[in-house]
Amino acid sequence: MRRYSAAGQWAILDEDPIAGVRVRLDQAPAAKFYGVLTATDSHNVNHLTLKHLRDALPPDHVLLPSSCMQHHTGTAATAVATYLGLFTRVWCLAKTFGEGDFHQDLRERIDVILGDPDVGLEVVSPADFEAAPGDLSGDFTKLLVERCYQHGLGPGEDDEAGVREEHEKVKAEICKFSTFGWNRTRVLHPCPEGCCGPSPCHSREVSVRRARELVRKVLLRCIVEPALNMGTKVDPAFCASALLVFFFRLVVSALEVKV
Repeated sequence: MRRYSAAGQWAILDEDPIAGVRVRLDQAPAAKFYGVLTATDSHNVNHLTLKHLRDALPPDHVLLPSSCMQHHTGTAATAVATYLGLFTRVWCLAKTFGEGDFHQDLRERIDVILGDPDVGLEVVSPADFEAAPGDLSGDFTKLLVERCYQHGLGPGEDDEAGVREEHEKVKAEICKFSTFGWNRTRVLHPCPEGCCGPSPCHSREVSVRRARELVRKVLLRCIVEPALNMGTKVDPAFCASALLVFFFRLVVSALEVKV
């Protein structure tokens, strides 16, 4: 359709006398009852078409329309995000992570921070380390990663080339590598026996290398640019941004140095 209108949509849907939305009794199979089942989104054009369809169908024909809530959900999500002052910030992050050399510079700065023995990755032995009362628990880590680390594939693409298996593997790895304490300033890595070597805290070099790889896979990814009133764009953008904000103070520290 050159122009998305109810009239243009009706002309296409009503063109086929058998497979179209309006049944022609002289060409349809013999049946006791006739009906039409539709599945659309909540766009106004679809509502207008369905209203006209109800008027065009005989009174004894059944019409069962099913409208998804995507537009309403997107509108609500956008309203909440705008009210909280988050939409513009997430949009800026999406543009920053998708264009120019800022993202590459940020990645390099994060690598430097993680490698710093004073302010970077903190490797501890789980047997000797005791979490502070205010540290976020491992349950928080699992819930956040489960909800916000998305693979970005569409319906029917979940199993392409083992992408889903790799995605689940990365989720489990980040939760195991930094189990708790995501509200701390320094990235914390409880390193038990067999984690980064045969003994607890065996090699800080190995731990730092693993941390850099996980940060690139989980945090430093392109962010979907959010669009107003589109839940399919708002949700993945906010999820990716939430991981950036909650993963210790790593990205914030890198941005402060960058600025």
